[in-house]
Amino acid sequence: MEEKKGFWEHIGSKSSIIVCLLLLLIQMYRLDLQVSIVGNQLHNLVDSNQVAMLSHEIQQLNQEEPMVFNESWSVNAVDLEQQLISLHYEWSLREVSEDAHIGLQVLELEKNQGFFQEQTINQWTIKEAEMVGLNRFQAEIEVSPTHDYQVQPFSKGMVTTLNRPSSVPYSLYQPATPSIATYSIYHSNEPNYQTGDKYIGFRLDEQSASNDLWEEYPELRYLPKTVEAEFRMNGKMFQQALREEEEEEESLINGEPSGETLWILDFPAHKGNAAFEDLILTVEYHNGIRLSYDKSEELYFFLPESM
Repeated sequence: MEEKKGFWEHIGSKSSIIVCLLLLLIQMYRLDLQVSIVGNQLHNLVDSNQVAMLSHEIQQLNQEEPMVFNESWSVNAVDLEQQLISLHYEWSLREVSEDAHIGLQVLELEKNQGFFQEQTINQWTIKEAEMVGLNRFQAEIEVSPTHDYQVQPFSKGMVTTLNRPSSVPYSLYQPATPSIATYSIYHSNEPNYQTGDKYIGFRLDEQSASNDLWEEYPELRYLPKTVEAEFRMNGKMFQQALREEEEEEESLINGEPSGETLWILDFPAHKGNAAFEDLILTVEYHNGIRLSYDKSEELYFFLPESM
Protein backbone atom coordinates (compact mmCIF):
# COMPACT_ATOMS: atom_id res chain seq x y z
CA MET A 1 0.00 0.00 0.00
CA GLU A 2 2.81 2.37 0.85
CA GLU A 3 4.44 1.65 -2.53
CA LYS A 4 1.18 2.46 -4.36
CA LYS A 5 0.75 5.59 -2.29
CA GLY A 6 4.27 6.73 -3.15
CA PHE A 7 3.66 5.98 -6.80
CA TRP A 8 0.51 8.13 -6.96
CA GLU A 9 2.18 10.93 -5.01
CA HIS A 10 5.00 10.86 -7.58
CA ILE A 11 2.51 10.99 -10.44
CA GLY A 12 0.61 13.79 -8.75
CA SER A 13 3.72 15.90 -8.32
CA LYS A 14 4.60 15.48 -12.02
CA SER A 15 1.06 16.39 -13.03
CA SER A 16 1.27 19.52 -10.93
CA ILE A 17 4.48 20.51 -12.69
CA ILE A 18 2.90 19.90 -16.11
CA VAL A 19 -0.16 21.95 -15.19
CA CYS A 20 2.06 24.76 -13.96
CA LEU A 21 4.04 24.68 -17.20
CA LEU A 22 0.83 24.78 -19.25
CA LEU A 23 -0.46 27.72 -17.22
CA LEU A 24 2.88 29.48 -17.68
CA LEU A 25 2.78 28.91 -21.45
CA ILE A 26 -0.78 30.23 -21.63
CA GLN A 27 0.21 33.29 -19.64
CA MET A 28 3.21 33.91 -21.92
CA TYR A 29 0.97 33.56 -25.00
CA ARG A 30 -1.50 36.07 -23.58
CA LEU A 31 1.36 38.44 -22.78
CA ASP A 32 2.76 38.14 -26.33
CA LEU A 33 -0.72 38.76 -27.73
CA GLN A 34 -1.15 41.89 -25.62
CA VAL A 35 2.29 43.16 -26.65
CA SER A 36 1.39 42.56 -30.32
CA ILE A 37 -1.92 44.41 -29.92
CA VAL A 38 -0.23 47.36 -28.23
CA GLY A 39 2.48 47.37 -30.92
CA ASN A 40 -0.12 47.45 -33.68
CA GLN A 41 -1.96 50.28 -31.94
CA LEU A 42 1.27 52.27 -31.66
CA HIS A 43 2.10 51.56 -35.32
CA ASN A 44 -1.35 52.68 -36.43
CA LEU A 45 -1.03 55.78 -34.27
CA VAL A 46 2.32 56.65 -35.87
CA ASP A 47 0.92 56.02 -39.36
CA SER A 48 -2.15 58.14 -38.66
CA ASN A 49 0.06 60.95 -37.34
CA GLN A 50 2.26 60.74 -40.42
CA VAL A 51 -0.77 60.76 -42.71
CA ALA A 52 -2.22 63.73 -40.83
CA MET A 53 1.08 65.62 -41.08
CA LEU A 54 1.43 64.81 -44.80
CA SER A 55 -2.17 65.83 -45.46
CA HIS A 56 -1.56 69.12 -43.64
CA GLU A 57 1.57 69.82 -45.70
CA ILE A 58 -0.27 69.08 -48.96
CA GLN A 59 -3.11 71.36 -47.91
CA GLN A 60 -0.64 74.14 -47.15
CA LEU A 61 1.02 73.72 -50.55
CA ASN A 62 -2.35 73.85 -52.31
CA GLN A 63 -3.29 77.00 -50.41
CA GLU A 64 -0.05 78.76 -51.31
CA GLU A 65 -0.37 81.18 -54.19
CA PRO A 66 1.86 80.24 -57.15
CA MET A 67 4.73 82.56 -57.89
CA VAL A 68 3.77 82.69 -61.59
CA PHE A 69 0.39 83.78 -62.98
CA ASN A 70 -1.18 85.19 -66.14
CA GLU A 71 0.83 82.97 -68.49
CA SER A 72 0.47 83.08 -72.28
CA TRP A 73 1.93 81.07 -75.17
CA SER A 74 2.11 81.80 -78.89
CA VAL A 75 3.93 80.52 -81.98
CA ASN A 76 6.72 82.79 -83.17
CA ALA A 77 8.19 80.88 -86.15
CA VAL A 78 8.02 77.45 -87.80
CA ASP A 79 10.81 75.52 -89.55
CA LEU A 80 9.54 71.99 -90.17
CA GLU A 81 12.56 71.13 -92.33
CA GLN A 82 14.58 71.32 -89.13
CA GLN A 83 11.56 70.10 -87.12
CA LEU A 84 11.80 73.20 -84.95
CA ILE A 85 9.05 75.53 -83.76
CA SER A 86 9.83 78.76 -81.94
CA LEU A 87 7.42 79.59 -79.11
CA HIS A 88 6.93 82.86 -77.27
CA TYR A 89 6.19 82.58 -73.54
CA GLU A 90 5.12 85.42 -71.23
CA TRP A 91 4.43 85.29 -67.51
CA SER A 92 3.95 87.55 -64.51
CA LEU A 93 5.53 87.22 -61.05
CA ARG A 94 3.71 88.15 -57.87
CA GLU A 95 6.80 89.85 -56.48
CA VAL A 96 10.34 90.56 -57.64
CA SER A 97 13.22 91.69 -55.44
CA GLU A 98 15.51 94.48 -56.66
CA ASP A 99 18.58 92.28 -57.11
CA ALA A 100 16.73 89.31 -58.62
CA HIS A 101 17.80 87.68 -61.88
CA ILE A 102 14.77 86.29 -63.72
CA GLY A 103 15.09 83.36 -66.08
CA LEU A 104 13.39 80.27 -67.46
CA GLN A 105 14.46 76.64 -67.15
CA VAL A 106 13.49 74.28 -69.98
CA LEU A 107 13.54 70.48 -69.85
CA GLU A 108 13.32 68.33 -73.00
CA LEU A 109 11.65 64.94 -72.51
CA GLU A 110 11.06 61.88 -74.63
CA LYS A 111 7.56 62.06 -76.09
CA ASN A 112 4.84 60.64 -73.80
CA GLN A 113 7.35 59.59 -71.14
CA GLY A 114 6.34 62.00 -68.40
CA PHE A 115 8.26 64.50 -66.30
CA PHE A 116 8.93 62.36 -63.23
CA GLN A 117 10.36 59.47 -65.27
CA GLU A 118 12.86 61.60 -67.13
CA GLN A 119 13.87 64.48 -64.88
CA THR A 120 16.82 62.57 -63.41
CA ILE A 121 18.20 61.80 -66.88
CA ASN A 122 17.90 65.03 -68.84
CA GLN A 123 19.37 68.40 -67.87
CA TRP A 124 17.56 71.69 -67.52
CA THR A 125 18.71 74.44 -69.90
CA ILE A 126 18.56 78.11 -68.90
CA LYS A 127 16.90 80.80 -71.02
CA GLU A 128 17.30 84.50 -70.33
CA ALA A 129 14.09 86.38 -69.57
CA GLU A 130 13.31 89.92 -70.69
CA MET A 131 11.15 92.30 -68.68
CA VAL A 132 8.22 93.60 -70.74
CA GLY A 133 6.18 95.28 -68.00
CA LEU A 134 5.70 95.54 -64.26
CA ASN A 135 6.81 92.14 -62.94
CA ARG A 136 6.10 90.68 -66.38
CA PHE A 137 8.67 88.75 -68.42
CA GLN A 138 9.08 86.92 -71.70
CA ALA A 139 11.37 84.30 -73.24
CA GLU A 140 11.69 82.40 -76.50
CA ILE A 141 12.17 78.63 -76.66
CA GLU A 142 12.53 76.17 -79.53
CA VAL A 143 10.60 72.90 -79.47
CA SER A 144 10.29 69.86 -81.72
CA PRO A 145 7.12 67.81 -82.31
CA THR A 146 9.17 64.70 -81.52
CA HIS A 147 9.60 65.70 -77.85
CA ASP A 148 7.68 66.96 -74.83
CA TYR A 149 8.83 69.93 -72.75
CA GLN A 150 8.58 71.30 -69.22
CA VAL A 151 9.28 74.91 -68.24
CA GLN A 152 10.03 76.40 -64.84
CA PRO A 153 10.42 80.17 -64.30
CA PHE A 154 12.83 81.18 -61.54
CA SER A 155 13.90 84.25 -59.61
CA LYS A 156 17.49 84.24 -58.36
CA GLY A 157 18.78 86.82 -55.90
CA MET A 158 19.38 86.80 -52.16
CA VAL A 159 16.79 84.01 -52.21
CA THR A 160 16.24 81.68 -55.17
CA THR A 161 12.59 80.95 -55.91
CA LEU A 162 11.40 78.26 -58.32
CA ASN A 163 7.90 77.95 -59.66
CA ARG A 164 6.38 74.51 -60.10
CA PRO A 165 7.22 72.96 -63.51
CA SER A 166 4.48 73.05 -66.14
CA SER A 167 4.08 71.49 -69.57
CA VAL A 168 4.43 73.44 -72.79
CA PRO A 169 0.98 73.26 -74.49
CA TYR A 170 1.04 70.32 -76.89
CA SER A 171 -1.56 71.85 -79.21
CA LEU A 172 0.92 74.52 -80.34
CA TYR A 173 3.47 72.16 -81.85
CA GLN A 174 2.31 68.50 -81.79
CA PRO A 175 -0.41 66.45 -83.50
CA ALA A 176 -3.02 64.57 -81.50
CA THR A 177 -2.00 61.12 -80.27
CA PRO A 178 -3.82 58.30 -82.14
CA SER A 179 -6.63 56.82 -80.05
CA ILE A 180 -8.53 53.55 -80.49
CA ALA A 181 -12.08 54.24 -81.71
CA THR A 182 -13.29 50.75 -82.65
CA TYR A 183 -12.15 47.13 -82.58
CA SER A 184 -13.27 43.56 -83.26
CA ILE A 185 -11.98 40.36 -81.70
CA TYR A 186 -14.79 37.84 -82.38
CA HIS A 187 -16.01 36.59 -85.77
CA SER A 188 -18.18 33.83 -87.22
CA ASN A 189 -15.07 32.34 -88.87
CA GLU A 190 -13.66 31.44 -85.44
CA PRO A 191 -11.39 29.55 -84.93
CA ASN A 192 -10.12 29.94 -88.52
CA TYR A 193 -9.81 33.73 -88.60
CA GLN A 194 -9.42 35.42 -91.98
CA THR A 195 -7.51 38.65 -92.60
CA GLY A 196 -9.55 41.52 -91.17
CA ASP A 197 -11.77 39.38 -88.92
CA LYS A 198 -9.84 40.92 -86.05
CA TYR A 199 -9.07 44.62 -86.38
CA ILE A 200 -8.49 47.88 -84.51
CA GLY A 201 -9.57 51.31 -85.77
CA PHE A 202 -7.63 54.42 -84.76
CA ARG A 203 -8.81 58.02 -84.82
CA LEU A 204 -6.19 60.65 -85.65
CA ASP A 205 -8.16 63.79 -84.89
CA GLU A 206 -6.56 67.13 -85.48
CA GLN A 207 -5.27 68.78 -82.35
CA SER A 208 -7.65 71.34 -80.87
CA ALA A 209 -5.62 74.33 -81.99
CA SER A 210 -7.34 77.55 -83.00
CA ASN A 211 -8.22 78.30 -86.62
CA ASP A 212 -6.21 81.51 -86.29
CA LEU A 213 -3.08 79.46 -85.67
CA TRP A 214 -3.74 77.29 -88.74
CA GLU A 215 -4.39 80.34 -90.87
CA GLU A 216 -1.07 81.90 -89.87
CA TYR A 217 0.88 78.63 -89.83
CA PRO A 218 -0.92 76.09 -92.08
CA GLU A 219 2.07 73.75 -91.80
CA LEU A 220 1.08 73.12 -88.16
CA ARG A 221 -2.13 71.43 -89.29
CA TYR A 222 -1.20 67.77 -88.87
CA LEU A 223 -3.17 65.81 -91.48
CA PRO A 224 -2.17 62.12 -91.63
CA LYS A 225 -0.90 60.93 -95.00
CA THR A 226 -0.01 57.31 -94.24
CA VAL A 227 -0.13 55.12 -91.14
CA GLU A 228 1.94 51.97 -90.75
CA ALA A 229 1.91 49.40 -87.96
CA GLU A 230 4.60 47.13 -86.63
CA PHE A 231 3.56 44.36 -84.24
CA ARG A 232 4.18 40.78 -83.19
CA MET A 233 1.72 37.94 -83.66
CA ASN A 234 2.65 34.69 -81.94
CA GLY A 235 6.21 35.98 -81.69
CA LYS A 236 6.54 36.79 -85.41
CA MET A 237 7.09 40.40 -86.50
CA PHE A 238 4.61 41.94 -88.97
CA GLN A 239 4.64 45.29 -90.80
CA GLN A 240 1.39 46.48 -92.29
CA ALA A 241 -0.20 49.64 -93.67
CA LEU A 242 -3.49 50.80 -92.18
CA ARG A 243 -6.46 51.47 -94.46
CA GLU A 244 -8.69 54.54 -94.34
CA GLU A 245 -12.38 54.19 -93.60
CA GLU A 246 -15.01 56.85 -93.02
CA GLU A 247 -16.62 56.58 -89.61
CA GLU A 248 -20.26 55.51 -89.83
CA GLU A 249 -21.35 56.46 -86.31
CA GLU A 250 -23.77 59.38 -86.07
CA SER A 251 -22.57 62.69 -84.73
CA LEU A 252 -23.90 63.69 -81.32
CA ILE A 253 -24.52 67.21 -82.65
CA ASN A 254 -26.85 66.75 -85.64
CA GLY A 255 -27.36 63.00 -85.95
CA GLU A 256 -25.48 62.89 -89.24
CA PRO A 257 -22.43 60.67 -89.87
CA SER A 258 -19.39 62.37 -88.38
CA GLY A 259 -17.43 62.05 -91.60
CA GLU A 260 -14.21 61.53 -89.65
CA THR A 261 -11.66 59.11 -91.00
CA LEU A 262 -10.62 56.02 -89.09
CA TRP A 263 -7.40 54.18 -89.79
CA ILE A 264 -8.02 50.43 -89.63
CA LEU A 265 -5.38 47.84 -88.75
CA ASP A 266 -6.51 44.43 -90.09
CA PHE A 267 -4.77 41.58 -88.30
CA PRO A 268 -3.51 38.67 -90.44
CA ALA A 269 -5.34 35.37 -90.82
CA HIS A 270 -4.61 32.79 -88.14
CA LYS A 271 -6.02 29.64 -86.58
CA GLY A 272 -7.12 29.49 -82.97
CA ASN A 273 -5.90 31.91 -80.34
CA ALA A 274 -3.17 34.38 -81.23
CA ALA A 275 -0.95 36.58 -79.09
CA PHE A 276 -0.62 40.18 -80.36
CA GLU A 277 1.96 42.45 -78.74
CA ASP A 278 4.47 45.30 -79.22
CA LEU A 279 2.27 47.51 -81.41
CA ILE A 280 4.01 50.60 -82.83
CA LEU A 281 2.20 53.04 -85.13
CA THR A 282 4.22 55.29 -87.43
CA VAL A 283 2.31 58.23 -88.89
CA GLU A 284 3.56 60.36 -91.77
CA TYR A 285 1.77 63.71 -91.98
CA HIS A 286 1.25 65.88 -95.04
CA ASN A 287 3.53 68.54 -93.55
CA GLY A 288 6.45 66.07 -93.70
CA ILE A 289 6.62 65.21 -90.00
CA ARG A 290 6.89 61.50 -89.20
CA LEU A 291 6.14 60.31 -85.65
CA SER A 292 5.90 56.92 -83.94
CA TYR A 293 3.51 55.97 -81.14
CA ASP A 294 3.73 52.96 -78.84
CA LYS A 295 0.18 51.53 -78.53
CA SER A 296 1.13 48.23 -76.88
CA GLU A 297 -0.69 48.96 -73.61
CA GLU A 298 -3.88 49.97 -75.40
CA LEU A 299 -3.68 46.82 -77.52
CA TYR A 300 -3.70 44.74 -74.34
CA PHE A 301 -6.50 46.85 -72.83
CA PHE A 302 -8.85 46.54 -75.81
CA LEU A 303 -7.95 43.01 -76.87
CA PRO A 304 -7.05 41.17 -73.65
CA GLU A 305 -8.38 37.87 -75.01
CA SER A 306 -5.81 37.92 -77.79
CA MET A 307 -2.76 38.56 -75.65
